[in-house]
Amino acid sequence: MVDPEKTTTRRRRVLVAVAILLGLFAMAMTATPVETPRSVDIVRTAGFIILALVIALRSTTAFSFVGRNAVLDDELTRANRASAARVGFWAMFLAAMVMLVVSFIETVTPMQIMPVLIGAGAVSAALRFAVLEGRGGG
Repeated sequence: MVDPEKTTTRRRRVLVAVAILLGLFAMAMTATPVETPRSVDIVRTAGFIILALVIALRSTTAFSFVGRNAVLDDELTRANRASAARVGFWAMFLAAMVMLVVSFIETVTPMQIMPVLIGAGAVSAALRFAVLEGRGGG
């Protein structure tokens, strides 16, 4: 039988690693503005969107293509996911306000703004979920 504590620890570590990867991905996309998108830019953007969606779904919902493990989906985990969703929303909202102020100072394109907003929401939700899961002891 699978040890729930070991599985929770692995889930938390993977979520943190992928959240860091998404943050780096968002910074790279923002740093290199593209005037005319090439095929590689479209693939990079699609990969970023898919990664952000997966991180957001894993940290805020119990969505899974395979059956859910009832041991890993208890009331505490559901409360942690709800808290992560709130933090992700507010992080995205604050990032939007910061980008609005930045747009008054410097010209920014939507291709520079959107990765910041998406990344801020998904990364903060994932990190919040990982922290709460770590505090709860699994």
